[in-house]
Amino acid sequence: MKLLLLTCLLAVAAAPVVKQRSEPHVPGPDHNAETLVDERSDSGDGNFNYKIETSNSIYEERTGVPGEKGQSNMNGVFRFTLEDGTVAELSYVADETGYKPVSNLLPTPHPLPAHVHELLRIAEEQRAQGITFDTVPGPTGRRAEIPVERPAPRREEIEEEEEDDTEEGSPDSES
Repeated sequence: MKLLLLTCLLAVAAAPVVKQRSEPHVPGPDHNAETLVDERSDSGDGNFNYKIETSNSIYEERTGVPGEKGQSNMNGVFRFTLEDGTVAELSYVADETGYKPVSNLLPTPHPLPAHVHELLRIAEEQRAQGITFDTVPGPTGRRAEIPVERPAPRREEIEEEEEDDTEEGSPDSES
């Protein structure tokens, strides 16, 4: 028991000292924000419209209508002021096809390097020439794409196919 008491006293003595704040917590500018606009309309059948604006420049507007599959389709916008004074805005549509936000705040993929555009151009030329790519097992077991040239059909083959198609579709060919 004495050992346990001694261990507890040592733990308390070794604990770091936490300083108390000498000044009281001062709330930020949002602490005293007031609601300037609060317009809500809901018809109960899935159609609704909300518009809210506060004195600290927070704004949201949302409109909803019933969707084809029983969900609410919505579109709206919200904006607020960032610490540097610029206004952040995000608009969106949410419907059967999903949620689609639009904003300059959202990350975007890096632009493709110039050599990728060149490779895409080459691939398009190859497709136009009839070159296609097949996948084959590689030495490591992974499938690799290799170009396979497929010759364009000969004129005689095309003409034969056209003749077969016209014979099958003509009224004289019925037996």
